[in-house]
Amino acid sequence: MLRPSSLALLVLAATAANPSNANAYPAYCAKDMSANKIQPLEPSTARTLQLVQVQVVVRHGARTPWSGKKCWDGYDEEWNCSIRELQRPEIVGNKTWAASREFEKIYTRGDNTFRGTCNLGQMIDEGYSQQVSNGQHLREAYVGPQGLFKSTEGLDFTNTSDFYFESSDIPRTINSGMIIMDTLFTSTNASSSSIASPSKPPPVPWHTNDYARNTITPNPSMCPKLNWIDAHWRQSPEYVRWTRSAANTKLEQDIRRVVTNYDHVTLYDCFMTAKCTDRALPAGIDDDLFVRSTSREESVQIQQYLYNHSAYAQAGMAAYTKRLRDRAVAVTLGNGPRFVLSAGTSACGYIGVENTQFGWNGYGILGQVECGVGNLYRLSANV
Repeated sequence: MLRPSSLALLVLAATAANPSNANAYPAYCAKDMSANKIQPLEPSTARTLQLVQVQVVVRHGARTPWSGKKCWDGYDEEWNCSIRELQRPEIVGNKTWAASREFEKIYTRGDNTFRGTCNLGQMIDEGYSQQVSNGQHLREAYVGPQGLFKSTEGLDFTNTSDFYFESSDIPRTINSGMIIMDTLFTSTNASSSSIASPSKPPPVPWHTNDYARNTITPNPSMCPKLNWIDAHWRQSPEYVRWTRSAANTKLEQDIRRVVTNYDHVTLYDCFMTAKCTDRALPAGIDDDLFVRSTSREESVQIQQYLYNHSAYAQAGMAAYTKRLRDRAVAVTLGNGPRFVLSAGTSACGYIGVENTQFGWNGYGILGQVECGVGNLYRLSANV
């Protein structure tokens, strides 16, 4: 729970760290999910407040490379995924036409971009366990005698005025959100309804939209101003000097000596997905060169978000942060949902709005906005 002076953003972020030895992992890999544990308020403060709403934003868990571009010459990794999706198509309003069985979606071995059974950017098994940890942290913080929800309370997740779950329309973000929700709210807390059998709870509404209109992360298609900000940033004297610096010039030369046929846009992701899963890096990429190359790509992204007083983050996240504020205000008037969960591909825009000292976000990064009321005041939005 957050301090009573305002409605604030608590970001528990994992930023990429330099490996301390050959076997160390960057913080981006999120090997220690205890970093996302939610710290309680001081008891004296907690006694003066009643928590009335929690809004959570999370990044997906560990995954395969997201791009079909070749990482580098010689890259031929096999990726196998155990996470499967079960589907049962039906027409809402005509249950007599509902499929009588569920279907398992399988990515056929040999027919994918990479060898194995994963599609591009699919969440791997480790990503599943990361989101289970996030769900457990949220449950510890918000379910219990003093929490937002009582452990024995019957909760109706079909009531979107009380619960709202959303994600971008990408399997890894959808799966991440669903895993967290299912871990946070065990089946003993779910109420049954007339449309479900006593042994099976009703379907939980999960909100998404065309990815081209996604606003959980900055989207130039929805906010053309982002293209203008990006162009000005890339032409800025600060950025030009940085790209032409001696350190970056030497880094480019060092990488080209050992890596061929690579793309800066995907190199960071290729390095990290390999490092986080103990896969081979190109021969010649030692710890020093790995850290320098990944730090450079992180710096590019962070500079973009924070340029000109976080103009890119502010503009790109305006629609999403407005929804955050509107829901926070509504709940103080008795109209807003108690719990909102948003899952996306990145949390940098969301974090950059609030924090000018953040680092590139790792897998499963978790942030919360809490709203509480006290006897003498109501908390107002400050995001």
